[in-house]
Amino acid sequence: VRSRGLGDAYKRQAMAGHYEQAGDAAEAIRCLEQAALAAGRLHAHQETIGYLGRALAQSQKMPAQNGTEARLQELLGDSLMARGQHEAAEQAFSAALERRHAEQRLPRAVLQRKVADSLRARMVTAQAETAVIQALETLGTLAPDWPAAWQHAWLDSQLSLMSILYLRGDYHGLAGMTEAVQPTLASIGTAA
Repeated sequence: VRSRGLGDAYKRQAMAGHYEQAGDAAEAIRCLEQAALAAGRLHAHQETIGYLGRALAQSQKMPAQNGTEARLQELLGDSLMARGQHEAAEQAFSAALERRHAEQRLPRAVLQRKVADSLRARMVTAQAETAVIQALETLGTLAPDWPAAWQHAWLDSQLSLMSILYLRGDYHGLAGMTEAVQPTLASIGTAA
C-alpha cells in the first residue's frame, strides 16, 4: 500500500513538472499539493516538504493567492513538525497566519495554536502560552451551539495550554483547567 501511495505522489509530482515547464503555475501547484497530501498520508514528510517547497515557489509566479499560500504553508508546517524541525514549522505556520484574514477566525485560531505547539516543542513556553491564549481569544467564548470543528479547535487549544502548564510545573492551574475542560470533552465524546 505504501509503495502504491508513493507511486501516486511521484506520478503527481511528475505531472507538476510538465506544468512547471509549460509555465502553468496554477496546475503545477494543484498537482504538487496533491502529491504532498499523498506523501503526507504515508508519513513521507521529507517528500511532502519538497513538494510543498516547489508549490510555494510556483505560487510566487502568480498573483497573490492568500488562501492557497496559507494552505500550503500550513501543510508545510505540519510536515516540518513531524520531522522535528520546530523552528521552521513555526515560520511556516506564521507565514500561513499572515495570509489568513481577521474574519477567518477558525483557521487563524488553529494556526495560532500550531504556532504555540511549535514554540512549546522548543521549550519557549512564555511565547507558546501567549500564542495559545491568542488562539482562544480568536475563537471567543465557548458556546454549546458551536460546530464540531470549533469545539475541537477550542479543546486542542486548551490541551496545548495544559501541556504548557505541565512543563512549567503549574499543577494547580493544570488541575483547574482539567475540571473546566471536562464538560466540553464529555459532550463531544472521545475517540472509540
